[in-house]
Amino acid sequence: MLLTMTQGVQSLIGRLKYFFLDRYYTRTMHITLVIACLLLSLVAAAITAKSLLMGLMIVAGMVGLSTLLFLYRQMEFGILSLVVVSTIFNFGVGTGTGTDITLTLMLLLVLSFLWLVRIFIVDRSFKSIRPMAINWPAMLFIVAVIISTVWSVLYVEPHVRYLMMDKWKPRLMTMLVLIVSPMATLLFANFVRSMRGMKFFVWYFIIIGAISAIPMLLNDQVPFAPLWNVRGQFPTWVAALAMGQLLFNKQLDLKWKAVSLFAAGAWAYIQIGLGISWLSGWVPVCLVIGVVLILYSRHMIIVLAIAASLFLVIKWDSVQEILDSESAESGSTRVEAWDHTLQIAGGHFLFGTGPAGYYFYLTTDIGGLFQLSHNNYLDIISQTGLFGFVAYMSFWFAVGWILWKTWRIIPRNGFEYGVFTALVASWLATLAAMMLGDWVTPFTYTQTLAGISYTIWPWLLAGLGIALYFYTKNQQLVEAEI
Repeated sequence: MLLTMTQGVQSLIGRLKYFFLDRYYTRTMHITLVIACLLLSLVAAAITAKSLLMGLMIVAGMVGLSTLLFLYRQMEFGILSLVVVSTIFNFGVGTGTGTDITLTLMLLLVLSFLWLVRIFIVDRSFKSIRPMAINWPAMLFIVAVIISTVWSVLYVEPHVRYLMMDKWKPRLMTMLVLIVSPMATLLFANFVRSMRGMKFFVWYFIIIGAISAIPMLLNDQVPFAPLWNVRGQFPTWVAALAMGQLLFNKQLDLKWKAVSLFAAGAWAYIQIGLGISWLSGWVPVCLVIGVVLILYSRHMIIVLAIAASLFLVIKWDSVQEILDSESAESGSTRVEAWDHTLQIAGGHFLFGTGPAGYYFYLTTDIGGLFQLSHNNYLDIISQTGLFGFVAYMSFWFAVGWILWKTWRIIPRNGFEYGVFTALVASWLATLAAMMLGDWVTPFTYTQTLAGISYTIWPWLLAGLGIALYFYTKNQQLVEAEI
C-alpha cells in the first residue's frame, strides 16, 4: 500500500511538473511574479510604517522587477531605447575606479541577461536566434574574450602579476564591454523586426543630429552637456543616415528632405570645415558622404576627384600644415605605440593579454612613458590574441556579406534603400574608424568604460543592416504568396 501511495504521489508530481513547468511554463512564471509583486507590496506597506527607508528599498525592488518584466515582454522597445539612452542619458554609476558604469552599459547587460533567460530557461532552445552569418563569429569572439580573461591571469609574466590582480575591477568591466558589444548587434538583429522600429532608429538619429548641430554651429555647447552625447563618431552616423534618405528615398516629404540636408550638411561643415585638424573627425565623415554619393551616381567619382584636386591645389599650404601638425602630434607617436603593442601581442599571440591587459605590460616595461595604440585592431589582437582577432574580423566581414545579400533583393527606392546605402557607407566607415581610434570598442585607459555610450552605435547599425535584410526577405515571401 505504501508503495502504491508513493507511486501515486510521484505520478501527481510528474503531472503537475508537466502542466506548470513544461506545458504552461510562461503563464506559470507570469502568475508567480504577479503574486510575488502583490506580496511584496503588502510587506512594503507593513515595513514603511516602521522604517521609511526599508519600505522605499522594497518598492524600488518592485519597480526594478516590473521593469524587467516589461523589457522581457517588449524586447524591441528595450533595444530601441538604447539609442535614446546612449544619446541623452550619458551618465552612470561610479565604480570607484575613476569611470562610470553608464546607463547604456547597464541596459545592455539587462537585455542580454533577459535574452539568455529566454533561451536557456524559458524556451530551452535557440529558436529565438535567427540563422545568420554573424552568429558563430559573435559567439566565438565572446568565448575568446572569456578565455583571454582567465588565460591572462593563469599565464601572466611575474613582473606584471601584481597589476593584473590589483586591477581586476577595470579588467572585469572591460570584459563585459567586449562581450555586450556583439550582443547588441545580435539583439537588434533578432528582435527589431518591424519597419516602425527601423524608422524610429533612423529618424531619431537624424533629428537628434540636426538638433545637436545647431549649438555647435553657434560655437556653443550642446544642450545639457555633458549629458547630451555627441561624442565618438556620432557625426559620421548622422551624416550617413541623413544622406541615404536625402538621395535615395524618393517618397520623402520636402520638410524631411530639408531636415536630412541640414543634418548632413551641418555636421560635414563642423567636422570638415571647423575640425579639419582632427583626422578621426573628418575622414570618416568624408568617407560616408563620398560612398553615398558614389552609390547615387558613378559619375560622382569623377566629380569628387576633381573637387578634391581643386581643394588640394587651392589649399595646399593649409593642408600641408594640417598634415605636419597631425604627424607631430600623433602620427609618429602612434606608430611607436603600435610597435610596442605588437611586441607585447607577439609574446601572447594565442589568447592575448586579456581585457585591458597590454596596458599593464606597457606600464611595467616602459614605466608610464608611452602612448596607447588608439587602434581597435591592435586593441583586439593584443587583448584577445589571434583567436579573438580572427573571430572579431570574421564578425565584421559577415556583416558585409549580409549587406551584399541585402543589395541583391532590396527594392531600389523608398526608405529601405536609403537606409541600405547609409549602412553600406557606415560599414566601410566602421572599418576605417577602427584604424583611427577606439571608436568601436572603448579601451578602458583611453576612452574609459563610459565610451560604450558612443561605441555601441556601429554595433547597432550592424544589427539594423541584418534586421533590414530579414525584413526585405520576408516582404518578398509575402509578395510571392500574393
